Formats: sequence, structure tokens, C-alpha cells
Amino acid sequence: ISGVKTMAGEHTTLAFINLLEDMQPTFRFVRGADALITADDIDKSVIDKARAFHFGGVSLSKEPARSSIINAAKYAKSKGKIITFDANYRPDLWENENEAALIMKEAIKLCDYIKLSEEDACLITGKASPDEAAREIYGDDKKAVFITLGKKGVYFMAGDECGTVEAYDVKALDTTGCGDAFMGAVLFQLLNEPAKMAHETVSYACAVSALCATKRGAMPAMPTRAEVCRFLVGEDVL
Repeated sequence: ISGVKTMAGEHTTLAFINLLEDMQPTFRFVRGADALITADDIDKSVIDKARAFHFGGVSLSKEPARSSIINAAKYAKSKGKIITFDANYRPDLWENENEAALIMKEAIKLCDYIKLSEEDACLITGKASPDEAAREIYGDDKKAVFITLGKKGVYFMAGDECGTVEAYDVKALDTTGCGDAFMGAVLFQLLNEPAKMAHETVSYACAVSALCATKRGAMPAMPTRAEVCRFLVGEDVL
């Protein structure tokens, strides 16, 4: 948390979450200080020490944060850092879908690893098929594209590998944070066990996401590594 900044007179952004019958969350936001971050607020020495730079669509939805984060990502790329992105489209935060698609398309050009929901992928590429959407984004300058499909699992494209990894069968109480859990697990594997095949990484991340869905809330629902390992070998951790 050494890079966290505070802003006098501004509140932290708040997200209010309502769960629908299928345990899918809907979001309403009260935007605060994060949207007001400027280039001067960004401590580049933190980026210099990092191995990866991760950002997402929420931070791009308003200025001056949008330009500040893009410039920070460009700086990280110039320093040879791994660049990762989660579109995480939230309609309440954007002027319209066209603006969101255009800006996120530009952001993706900077990135090595991209995570999208099925809805994000369709918005950004105009392709309803996860395979077609992934191919639209994937290229020689990309390491991997992940498209989460909810109960159907995750479609991925990385190197010579591509395909769908099925979701684990769990009783979902709250899917809030499952996408973040997935991407966090991908980053964990990428930085700590880079030799793993893409399919293995996605399967591990799917397990983390599944366990997250079995508890209420977002941050409190994140499983430990020990819980994930026990879950993957069939032990009851629920």
C-alpha cells in the first residue's frame, strides 16, 4: 500500500451491489477521489520496483484519471514491465458504450495479458463468439486473452493453446469479485509459476474464482492459497 495517495475533501469511491436471483451482482457507484488522480499523483518509483502493472476499465471511465493511468501504463511498458488489463465494463461509469469500447480498445494495445467478460468482449470487438473476440484482440504482441463465461467457465488464447476451461461446480452464494479473483490468480501464477502451461493457469484461476463465489462479499470471500490447493485435490474446503 506504499503507493496509496489521499485527497483532502474527497471521499473514496463507493460501490453499492445488489444480487439478482442468479447471484449475479448489479452495481451502482458514487464516484470519488480515484477519478481525480493526476499524472503528478503517480509515484513512478513504485512502478520501477514492480514486475507487473495492472489496470482496468473503471479507472479509464473518467478524466483526469483516464489520461493519468494510460500514461502510467505507457511508462511501465517503457520499463519492460508486464502489462495486464481487466475491462470490467460498468455502464454507470461511462457516458455511453461507444466511448467505453473506443477507449478500452486503445488501452488494450498496450497490454500483454487481457481479461474480459463475455459482455466486455462483445462490446469491445463486436463479436458474439468468444473465439472470434479473442482472435480479434490476440496478436503477435499479446501473451494471452482470457474471456470469462460465468457458469460456462473461461475461454482463453495463449501461445499455441486455446480453448474453454469449464467452471468448477460449486454452490454460488455471491459472484461479486469472481472476475477479480480470477485475474488475481492469473497474475499470481504468472509471477510465481511462469513455467505452467496456460491451461493449468486458467484452471487454477477458475478454482480461485469458484471458491470466491461460495462466500458473501468480495474481499472477504477471497480464498487462501492453501484452500485452493486443497480444493484442487478434491478436499472439502467449503
